[in-house]
Order: sequence, then structure tokens, then C-alpha cells
Amino acid sequence: MGLDAFSLECEKVAAQLVLQQDGMDLELVRAMPFYKYAVRDLRGGDQGREMIARCLPDTWSLYEQRFYHAAKTVDLLIVRDHNAAAPVPVLSLETGRYYQAGAIPAIERSDLTRRNQREQAIATMSERSRKRYRALLSDYLKRPRGRARSL
Repeated sequence: MGLDAFSLECEKVAAQLVLQQDGMDLELVRAMPFYKYAVRDLRGGDQGREMIARCLPDTWSLYEQRFYHAAKTVDLLIVRDHNAAAPVPVLSLETGRYYQAGAIPAIERSDLTRRNQREQAIATMSERSRKRYRALLSDYLKRPRGRARSL
């Protein structure tokens, strides 16, 4: 019987955790079923407390896969990509950062300079037409003279 796509993603995150555990200041104590691990947090010294960690592809899968009960049974989520607020602390393997419970991740979008249809049409105009269009646009956007209208 084969594994479904979600289980394969969880398995990849678990394998990535094993490779990066030294850089994350974690010690894997023992493996548990369903991609859970008993881990020791070494940031507080050699005798850090033991926690139960669950590996997920991203933080949103906590809600997508309806793992609400998992938030009560684990102390730490280990994810590849932190993209949603979670009720438990989260360790992101891509950035190597720990997030507190309820912390909202900073989402960086690569398409911030995406142009809308009007801006694409302006880019296809000649330079002379573009200057004329921008001059007319600035005139149209000015506040009209006289008394302000009340709506």
C-alpha cells in the first residue's frame, strides 16, 4: 500500500529535520508514529526539556488536514514553510527560526511588481503617448476648484 501525497510530504520534512537537527539546536530523543518525535531543546542548555514535535509540510496543513486535536498533543510543530498562525510554537526548517504560539509569519511575495492591465497597456505605448497620458491623468486626479461637495 502506497503513501498518499500528504504523508510523503511529512516524510520529506522528517528527513530534512534529521539532516538539520544540529543547526536547529535540537536533539532527537526517539521517533514516534505519525511523524512525531520526542525532541530535546538545547537552546536552554544541555538538559533542555523534552517536547513532542510533529512534522508537517507547512503550518496551514494543521487546519487543512483538521489536526486541531494535534495542537493539544504536541508541544512544537516542525514545518518546512511557516505560512499561518498556529496555537503551538513552530520551527521553520527553511528559515531556521522559532516562532511563538500565535505568531503571524511575514509573507514575502515574489510578484509584488506584477502589473495590472492598465499598467501593461501603458508600457506598450510610445514614450510620447505615455507622457501625454500621465499629464492628463495628473490633471484629472487634481481636486476640483471651488467648494467641496458633500455627499
